[in-house]
Parts: sequence; C-alpha cells; structure tokens
Amino acid sequence: MADSSFSLSKVLGFLKRFLSTMASPLQGFDMRDVKVNESNGEFSVLYQFNSEGTKVTNDKDEEETSKDTITDINSEALELDVLIKVLDAKEVFAPLLNGLNKLTPDNVMGDNKILDIFLGVDRGKNSLEIQKGKGLLGEDLTKVPLAYGKAVPELNYVGKTWTWGYIVTYFKYALECQSPGKAYGAIENITYENCQKLIPEYLVKQGVIDNGGEVKLDSANLVRPLALRIQSWLIDYYNSAIKKYVNQDSSEEESSTDENADNGQNPENEQNQEGQNPPENTQEQPTKEGEPVNTNPNSSKHIDVTLQKIAGTTTFDMTMIKANYDPSLVLADMDEIVSQPEFIESLPEEPTTYSIDVDDDGFDIETCEGDAPEADPCASLCEVFKAGIRAYRNLYIIHWMSKGNDMMKLHVMAEDMYEELVKEIDTLGELLVEKQGTVPQLDFACDYVPVQDYDFQSGLTQIESLVNMYIDTIDYAYCNQDSDVQSVFDEWLRYWKKQTKYFLERQEI
Repeated sequence: MADSSFSLSKVLGFLKRFLSTMASPLQGFDMRDVKVNESNGEFSVLYQFNSEGTKVTNDKDEEETSKDTITDINSEALELDVLIKVLDAKEVFAPLLNGLNKLTPDNVMGDNKILDIFLGVDRGKNSLEIQKGKGLLGEDLTKVPLAYGKAVPELNYVGKTWTWGYIVTYFKYALECQSPGKAYGAIENITYENCQKLIPEYLVKQGVIDNGGEVKLDSANLVRPLALRIQSWLIDYYNSAIKKYVNQDSSEEESSTDENADNGQNPENEQNQEGQNPPENTQEQPTKEGEPVNTNPNSSKHIDVTLQKIAGTTTFDMTMIKANYDPSLVLADMDEIVSQPEFIESLPEEPTTYSIDVDDDGFDIETCEGDAPEADPCASLCEVFKAGIRAYRNLYIIHWMSKGNDMMKLHVMAEDMYEELVKEIDTLGELLVEKQGTVPQLDFACDYVPVQDYDFQSGLTQIESLVNMYIDTIDYAYCNQDSDVQSVFDEWLRYWKKQTKYFLERQEI
C-alpha cells in the first residue's frame, strides 16, 4: 500500500514552505511573489521579480548603484513578471503511466522496471511504499541538481533516462514576460536550455537594459517549483493506481467475510439482530449536508486530526482535520495544543490521528487506534462556501452604510472585496456540484453586522474580522482537499492575507 506520509497535502504544504525560502532564480532580483498552479494538464509558475535599485555611497560621497542590483538603463528599480509553463508533462510521462496502468496483481511485486523508476531501484521487491529519497516520487527536489546529471542504466526506459535531472530537459516550455510599461512577450515550445537566454533577451529588446549579460538566470531554480508540483501530481496518480491492487486483495477478503455472514457465521451479525440495541457511540450520527459531525455525543466540542512530525525538526504537517464547531475556534484550539513542547516531542514521524475532546477544563487527547476517522472533503468545502456567503452579505451592509469623510473609500473597499467573493463563491458552488451533485441550502444561520452607519475605522474593524473568518475557514478546509482545490485555495489565501496584512493593517489608526 502507498505510504500515506507522502500524501499530496503534505507535498503541497512542503511546496508552499519551500517557495517562501527558495533563492531567486534571477541574480540581482528579489521575488515579490511566486505562485505555482496546474490547469488542464499544464503546470505553471508565475514569478514577480523586482530589483530595489539600492544606492550606496562611494568614497567620494557620491551615490552609485550597487553592483549586485540589476536596474534599468536609467538606474531605476526594475520590475519583471515571468510566467513559465510545462506544456507536455502528461505526454512526457505517458510511457511510465501506461506501464503503471498495465500492472496486474500477478506482476506488481518482484522485478518491475516501472516500480523501480517510481520507487527507486533499491525499493524492496515486495514493497509498494514511497520512501524518502528514493525514486521519482521520494526524491527531494529542493536539493537535486536539475540539469542532466549522471545517467543510470537501471532507470532507462523507452530510450530515456528517468531521473529528474534529465526529465526537466524532456519538457516543452512556454515563457511569458512583461515589465511595467513595456510590451508583453510570449513564446511557446522552447527547450529547457533556451529558457536561460530568452528572459535577458526580452529585457534587451524592450530597451530595459543595455546588455543581456547583466542578468544571470539559474535555470534549475527557475523550473524547480514546476518539478515539485509535477512530482506531487505523480504521487497522487501513483497512489490512485496502486489502490486498485490493494482494494482487489481487500475485496477478496471481504467476499469471504460476506459468505460467512450469509451463512450465519458472523458473530457480530448475530448480536445485532432486530430487537437488540446496537453498541453505543459506535456510529456517527447524520447531520445536515455540509455540517461538521460530532463523533462523540458525550462531548460538546470534538476534533479529529491527523498530524505527522517532520523528521529531525519540531515542525509537523496536518493532513486531515474535522471538527463539530466553528473553524476559527478549532484552529485557535489546535494552536494552543501544538504550542505545548511536550505534545510536539511526543509526535511520531508516521501520520497519527488524534481524537480530541474540548471543554472548559482543557483538552482530552487520545490516539486513534484501528481505522482512523476520515474527513469528507465536501463537508469542509461547504463550510468555506457558507463563510464566503456570510462575508459577502455583511460586506454589502458595510458598503451601503458607509458614512463620514472617508465614506467613498470605505464604500469602494467593501465593494472590491464582495466582488472578489462573488467570483470565489461561484467557483465553490461549481466545485460542490461537481463533487457531490448539489450545494447546501442557503437558509443557514448568518451572523449579520448591525445595520448602522460605519465610519472608516469602524468599518475597517468589521471588514478585518470578516476576512479573517473567511481565511480561517479556508485554512481549516485546506488539508482535506485534493491538489487541484488546494491550488485554488493558495491563490485565494494569498489575496486575502494581502488584504489584511498589508492594506487593512496599514490603514488602521
């Protein structure tokens, strides 16, 4: 069975952390922002670069531009947006994926070239688990050189060497560049090697810089986020493909169990005949669609959460969470729990699910044994849908009731935000219909802000509270979602966190 420690949510969570610390692929430029995405089989990364145009004082007390900083021909700070796409990842990997899909229960174990490539040549012939540092799926792509490297004969298949250093050179790329006030440049079907020279060439052709040699580009770092995102897609694909072999074995066992049950040989079935009470607290009680489930009727607040400690650190990944109360309060309680050093020290390195009862006296935390609870992705997706509608409805009230010297400023700010929410709510509704066939009833409870006049500062306070509520709900739902939904959430979180941490906080008195 595939190792759950390599779940997609973990890999994408790691990708987010890596992007915040990775070195800029353009020497002399800082990264204002970087976003990785996948859409219709194309993987892309958008970089937003800027050079500060830093001035230094020389021995003659004259200002000059630092040699380490790239500027335009007027020695001014330079901004540049670069979008790079891998156009044919699925086509490049098609031979491996086809080979994976042709595996049968008879040949899935033992010598197998496809599994050697995915899991490593030293994978262990009876293992289907992804192991850290091995194969395409376990390789640490934050450290691997991404430019050819040594060919490994054991990993040669259909005439290609399947290591990441070679794979990035098999792709066809598209490149788009734009500097403010300059023409947009785009080119498709270029090679890995050409990426390195085309970005400086764009800046020269647009008259931004005189000499393309000023801009040094690290191609490996430029495509590294793409390789990480493609690896996460491969992990998801592999886990889904391997499940059918595991499930087939399980279905045979279940069939045998069902036969025993039909013959009256199932002791549990005999004890639960009509007229006898079932065991207490063994089944989750149904709730309205989209509402969290209380898995322990004896507790008013309950959390089920799966955590995994990252080896050699005091940090961890959250790969599943579900609770039966407000997401903001759930996250606050989890922050309090994981702030305890003794709890972090006790976390094992394999994914572990905890059952947590919450009351006024604190937390009752137990490790789940046997079949651990699972979160329904649509339930937490419904919570985001409702939170967006709550924020949208309240922003309308603030928009209408703006008053005072800065009335128009508050009026427009609220309008900009609810217009963004309309688009996000529409996406959420479509996702829910796609995944479960319907959306929640829209008559759910909604805490409205008072219908009263709002000056700029009082309106700002209400808006910040609404946005934080929405962010918390997205954060709560994030780890329960598939990779495509997480990518959408990443963009939304960046937008809303910028609203609170930059625009709103900087306007507070």
